[in-house]
Amino acid sequence: MRVADSENALARFLIAPALIYIGAVIGVPFVLSLWFAVSDVTVSSTAGHFVGLSTSASRWKTLPSAGRCATPSSSPSPRSWW
Repeated sequence: MRVADSENALARFLIAPALIYIGAVIGVPFVLSLWFAVSDVTVSSTAGHFVGLSTSASRWKTLPSAGRCATPSSSPSPRSWW
């Protein structure tokens, strides 16, 4: 029995390349972003080493508004934007 004789097998055979392509276009950048988030990759050096979430945690602690919610009194006035 050939693939062309069965409609289900033919449909799966024809849709597989599109699904693989969509998975690669979406999946590769997503996985790379997760790797970049937990490694010490820089623009000048692509050789990254796993450092975990320590870089994210240290950056989160240094934010001026870490742990506080934005309130109307703490946000700038729209008139100061111009």
